[in-house]
Amino acid sequence: FKGPDELSNPGFFPLYPFSIRAVAFLLGGLSAQAGDFVLAGWILSVLFLLLAAIYFKKLTREFHKEIDYRLPVILLLVFPTAFFLNAIYAEPLLLFLSIAGFYYGLKRNFLLAGIFGGLAALTKITGLFIFIPLLWEYFKSNGFRVFKARFFSLLLIPLATFSFFLYHYLKFGDFFLYLKLQSWWGRTFSLNKEHFLLFSNPAKANFFIDLAFVLIGCAAIYFIFKRLRFSYGLYAATTIFVPLSTGTFMSMGRYVLMLFPLYILIAGIKNYYIRQCWILASVLFLGLNIILFVNNYWAG
Repeated sequence: FKGPDELSNPGFFPLYPFSIRAVAFLLGGLSAQAGDFVLAGWILSVLFLLLAAIYFKKLTREFHKEIDYRLPVILLLVFPTAFFLNAIYAEPLLLFLSIAGFYYGLKRNFLLAGIFGGLAALTKITGLFIFIPLLWEYFKSNGFRVFKARFFSLLLIPLATFSFFLYHYLKFGDFFLYLKLQSWWGRTFSLNKEHFLLFSNPAKANFFIDLAFVLIGCAAIYFIFKRLRFSYGLYAATTIFVPLSTGTFMSMGRYVLMLFPLYILIAGIKNYYIRQCWILASVLFLGLNIILFVNNYWAG
């Protein structure tokens, strides 16, 4: 923890960094160098992306038999910001844990759903909110019987986030240190006016790209609620509206990327040409974003 306006490790949830450290230790031992950590992060991202694709295919095959189970995975991999799933970001891990949590929740195995959800809640703050759709699925299948072991297993999800905040209190004396650090990054529960100051052409381009993802996310929420499971809609709504509540459009491309029900929704479109137009547009914008990203021009 370095103090105000400094990059500080407590601003990041622990599971992904701990995973990188563990793999770096296997690669370089106690003398692991920076390159070992970079390689470890990339290996983990590829591994978690593979696991996410496997579970996504399983979920689609078992619960969406009306569509080709391979198509949602393809749509995920060509999404305009899918390059984050092959970079040293926590998104591949969060995506894998979220899909796995949903998969077991839909199978009514709430113990495993709670375990995967708890790990998601240790990956990013948005992982906490998978608790809401899984709780919906629990009440849908069990009624409001809360004094059951399967219900208490779901409480692992908020407990995981609580433990992270509690660690900050015990270590630094501030239970809400994470939220304070996020405010230094420009995320507070109020309007971030600086984000809307379009003082240059790159700033305008970034703003309208973020705005486009906000519109895609909001449209996705509407149609997911209308055409897919209600719990999918709850997941999509919390994934989009929680970051929006911080008063900025920053990184919305990464948040929309995590909406796996969106790919199920698009795969279910009957018109072949509409689906192909979506894929073509996604591939073109993915290529553009990769070019920008590798040239240090833009990161969501």
